Amino acid sequence: MDDYQRRYELLALTLGLKRNTNLYYRMEDAVKEHKRDGDTGTEDEVMLLSTYKKMIEQDTDGFFIDENRKEHILSSLTKTLDFCNAPSTTASLQILESLKTNDPTSFLIVPLAYPLYSGKGHCSGLIIYKHGNCYDVVMVDKAKLFNHQFPVGLVTIYAERIDQLNHVLYLSNKFALPTIQPFEELKKLVHISTKKCVSRLNVDMSPQNVGNCIVNEVESTLKVALFNCQKSILSYSHSKPTLRPKWNSCPHSTLEMRKRFLKALKTNKHEQNKSFDYIFNNYYLKRKNHPKNVKLQQKMMKLEKIRSQRKNNIYKKIKYIVLKRRYNNIYKRNWRLYKRNKIVEEFKKDSRIVGINNEQMPPSIPQLKKMGDILTLPSQQRTEPSLQSYVVKQEKYFSRT
Repeated sequence: MDDYQRRYELLALTLGLKRNTNLYYRMEDAVKEHKRDGDTGTEDEVMLLSTYKKMIEQDTDGFFIDENRKEHILSSLTKTLDFCNAPSTTASLQILESLKTNDPTSFLIVPLAYPLYSGKGHCSGLIIYKHGNCYDVVMVDKAKLFNHQFPVGLVTIYAERIDQLNHVLYLSNKFALPTIQPFEELKKLVHISTKKCVSRLNVDMSPQNVGNCIVNEVESTLKVALFNCQKSILSYSHSKPTLRPKWNSCPHSTLEMRKRFLKALKTNKHEQNKSFDYIFNNYYLKRKNHPKNVKLQQKMMKLEKIRSQRKNNIYKKIKYIVLKRRYNNIYKRNWRLYKRNKIVEEFKKDSRIVGINNEQMPPSIPQLKKMGDILTLPSQQRTEPSLQSYVVKQEKYFSRT
């Protein structure tokens, strides 16, 4: 996949125009093509995070963060990229230890890709903070597949276990040791945490309805990280109204973010930039401006007014819950309608982009069986050199707990 195809995939997934079929959670392909001992983070992951960093750099009007804290956010995104590209656990450990204590602008974003019990793949995001003598790990998963009741959770890990935390995060980024068990890294983080469970944060997010988690969940993780700089989600009381992270308090902030992402994704190649504009204007805006979607947006705005009034009114609370569930169902139905009206199908078959819009079947667990066979052997019998050192290290650190 060349640079243009990769940028096209990132844009199409960000705009929700297609399911992920080609990017980096295709673990088997990543093992074959990229990941061996000493290799760095995948090109897809690095390009996505680099685009987010460029998007913040181009923010001159304080849309994402005020000017005083902008450099701190950029520094955190630089550390995130360095962590993805860390050549060894020693390098990644130094980055973890360099986080500033009790500073919401000092964080790491770590995308996690893992299989589900159903055999499909999924991606979610982590935000790492340093808090006193502990590390706070915020888990963001709009699909609520690991934490079935809430999209944003928290585990706290003592600094004494930073080596174990570092190994989980470092190995999750190295496809030489692909995740075999469903939710494996998330379970290990819970296992080494102080409470041995995930604490619910009083934060809610819109459900994920398109198979673009590989980009959408990382984007949501960045949104939560930036929102936490404005209003602390870690100390926010459950007795208060639920927080809903937004890019900005202005109307249609997600649409504005998408425009800025498009601008950051562009290069100095004019023809490629024209094709990106074509995708954005002819498909994403067409879907956003669909009459049924506009009507739903108006209803959602009215619902926000009810949300602000429901604090001490039980009737308003019930009305909000009922209408919220109804509107979410309408949103899902509208997505099926877009497919039926061939907005998404038109995108797939468009002659201007059909050459790079080839759908492939996503991976399933049986494709990882060969690597799994190696991992089920005793460590002495594992002959795969790229697995040997990582597996032995993992056994060493987790045999203590």
